[in-house]
Amino acid sequence: MTLATDLSVIFFGFMAAVSWGSGDFSGGVAARRTSVASVLAISHPVGLGLLLILARINGETTIAPNDWIWGLTAGVAGGIALALLYRGLAIGRAGVVAPVTSVIATTLPVIAGITTQGFPGELALIGFALALASVLMVSASDKLDTSGLPYAFGAGLGFGIFFIMIAQVESEALFLPLAVARLASSLLMIGIALSTRRLMRPQTPFAWGAILVAGTLDVFGNMFFSLAERSGRLDVAGVLSSLYPAVTITWAFFLRHERIGRWQLAGIVLGLVAVALIAL
Repeated sequence: MTLATDLSVIFFGFMAAVSWGSGDFSGGVAARRTSVASVLAISHPVGLGLLLILARINGETTIAPNDWIWGLTAGVAGGIALALLYRGLAIGRAGVVAPVTSVIATTLPVIAGITTQGFPGELALIGFALALASVLMVSASDKLDTSGLPYAFGAGLGFGIFFIMIAQVESEALFLPLAVARLASSLLMIGIALSTRRLMRPQTPFAWGAILVAGTLDVFGNMFFSLAERSGRLDVAGVLSSLYPAVTITWAFFLRHERIGRWQLAGIVLGLVAVALIAL
């Protein structure tokens, strides 16, 4: 890869982490004020509409038949994962749920990337290890709160599958494959909300705003991840984007006044070191 390509992977992967981390915080806040099913049943169609608008602006009109399969599969996995994550964030602490989800989600694309593309350089491998250690350290001070862990494990598996499936898309179109994925997750979430009778109208403008922000940022996170994995290795894109818990926890510190412990702060710093090593 050229230097420009390396920098593209780093930039897009980092922006995916920022978008997902911010969106997860917003979605978790919304899930505390209305049902998770309602949050997803509203935010996913909003994201779908946004992706279709971006695809139209970008001149995208069609994708290969196989990419429909990859997109639909990714959408189902990602939709279930996001539902589990929001539920975990609603009943547990962000400092536990987000990092555990991230560790599990990262493992799958790293294995897939090494299997299909071989081992990266030594510095990158060290960066991978430090990134995973960073995520674990971010959750260290809250280990006793296990209420959201089952949801975190399920969400991590779902996101890992999403990463791998969306990376299989071969079309040059960027937004249409993501729109196909979002179509699948939208139908799934609406179906779950209706079947469980948990579809309810948010009662406050704040709840509406949090849902819309969550849906929009999740779309941009998916877009940045797709750009990252197209610019370089899947494992590099997966590891860099997995640093999103640091963003979620930072927002929780500033807006929900959740304490950031010494281990968490050290983990955030270590994550930045990991990004630098992968960049080198």
